[in-house]
Amino acid sequence: METIMSGSEVPDGYVRDYLTGKVVEDSETEEARQVLGKRLAEEYRYDNQSAGIDVTVSGLDEEIDIVLYEDEGNRTPQIVIVTSVGDRKDGEERIKSALENTPANLGVWFNGEDRICLHQSDAGIVEQIPDIPKSGETLDEIGVYKYEDLVPAPDLQNIFDVIYYHLYSNSDISRAERLGPEMIRLLFCKLHDEKTNEVCQFVARVDENSDDVAERIKKLFEEVKESYPDAFNSDERLVLDSDSIEYVVGELQRIGLTKTDRDAVGDAFEVFIGPSLRGDKGQFFTPQNLVDMTVEIIDPDPTDEVLDPACGSGRFLISSLEKMRQKVQTDGGEFQQDLSTFSAAEDETEKETIEEPTFTQTIDYSDESGPSSNIYGIDKDFDMAKISKAYMAIAGNGSSHIVCESSLDLPKSWSQQAKDILTQKGDLRKFDIILTNPPFGSNIPVKSKEVLEEYDLGYKWNYIKKRSQWEKTKQVLDGQAPQVLFIERCLDMLRPGGRMGIVLPDGILGNQTNGHIRQYMMENAHIVAVIDTPIETFLPSTSTKTSVVVLQKKGEGVEPPENVFMAIAEECGHDRRGNPIPEDDFPQIIEEYKEFQNQ
Repeated sequence: METIMSGSEVPDGYVRDYLTGKVVEDSETEEARQVLGKRLAEEYRYDNQSAGIDVTVSGLDEEIDIVLYEDEGNRTPQIVIVTSVGDRKDGEERIKSALENTPANLGVWFNGEDRICLHQSDAGIVEQIPDIPKSGETLDEIGVYKYEDLVPAPDLQNIFDVIYYHLYSNSDISRAERLGPEMIRLLFCKLHDEKTNEVCQFVARVDENSDDVAERIKKLFEEVKESYPDAFNSDERLVLDSDSIEYVVGELQRIGLTKTDRDAVGDAFEVFIGPSLRGDKGQFFTPQNLVDMTVEIIDPDPTDEVLDPACGSGRFLISSLEKMRQKVQTDGGEFQQDLSTFSAAEDETEKETIEEPTFTQTIDYSDESGPSSNIYGIDKDFDMAKISKAYMAIAGNGSSHIVCESSLDLPKSWSQQAKDILTQKGDLRKFDIILTNPPFGSNIPVKSKEVLEEYDLGYKWNYIKKRSQWEKTKQVLDGQAPQVLFIERCLDMLRPGGRMGIVLPDGILGNQTNGHIRQYMMENAHIVAVIDTPIETFLPSTSTKTSVVVLQKKGEGVEPPENVFMAIAEECGHDRRGNPIPEDDFPQIIEEYKEFQNQ
């Protein structure tokens, strides 16, 4: 591939090489090279002084895509790398050919979805190894790491993509939906290792076989089960074959999940859990930019108790935690809570602890977990609840407040753990803030009469034309869409004056037959804001048109807003196929809402 000299401008059809800074012609193969080049630069610490691209080698018909040298002064090839769009067998043969024709004893093949690392001994024997050395590291030092040696992942989602495609094609688990739970177990092992061991155990060294690696990871998982009994059953075990476990460890051992951007971790989790969600349960991941917009509008304080009753992978919870931590950091690790703003309907026992004339309370959140103890989550899907727990394990110590239950079921049917967390004296716990994107769809109705009769919106309503209003009848419906019942359940779990941000299908807000739902919302809450989102928001998963509705629960002393904020987002940062685009109206809506509030 012809290389153009480096310059300030990159012509159309070309890209700048991540390792060397040279400008090269773009192609599908080039995309794979740049993905790997970014990892080599940021994770393995190679630079343009120790790397060459498109290197001609005597005896080979093709150029070697990347050659890594020992240092700037020693131009003897140490590692040869081939990127191609072929299959694993073809890649392995190409690397072996490159090793035979160069002094290098290490080779890598990468096609954007899978990776092979090979070592050629002095005797000419070629064997697969779990990883290659970073710059300045020897072969024997691979896998000999302390926590301080780990680095943030430059592109965690790509690493997870590579692991996913490798496992799907090569492991003894061929069903996509079974890979998710297994990967969650391994991620917990990785997180547990980072949090508890100074000398890393989640490693794969060159001098050990895959069975040795797998045995050590399985011991880690036994520790995980003891540390997270609410996340794993005592009889759970790792079922991946040893070679696959070694592969996963080799891909992850250099990076620190706890050092990596938390949004990236959430994206990566969804690489594995996504294939098991096909929309048949009305579950769709909420785009991060929509989550962040909703959280910014709700604006949680560190003292607020926040709930997502359909938490999925935990994005609303993590974004809320980050917002709360920002406020803590602004106040140097302390947050001043103005107790004089408590609603008149607030718990009297809480008020009795305030000694006059004190009107503020200082809350110290200087520890690592911060306000994560105020974060609560519910999800009826066992694996999704696990993901949320894992996500919270990275962000703080709030995983114990995430339970696997159906938020719409009667609390008496919940586990004792869920009752302890989510009820008070037998009644539903009242939260300051609820943020959620509930499952929606008419094809997944709640049909249990015992459940429906507990909800006002579980009954048939008739429109009384003379009074221009809807009236609830005594007839229980045969079924009700879950998003409708979630509105009522969320309002039930808010304290008077509490705020809620909920994603709802536009049919609830506009269809004539849903007038009783809108009436119910306005009778029980003040409408604070409505943000119309583009049809692409949840594509390619579903084309259902949605809006974000912000409500404040009514109560004594809770005044309605003078005006309701309304906005229309025309672009959401990705197209109908899910491909990123630069146009995104959600950040601008955040700014406009803040200006609206300050008027």
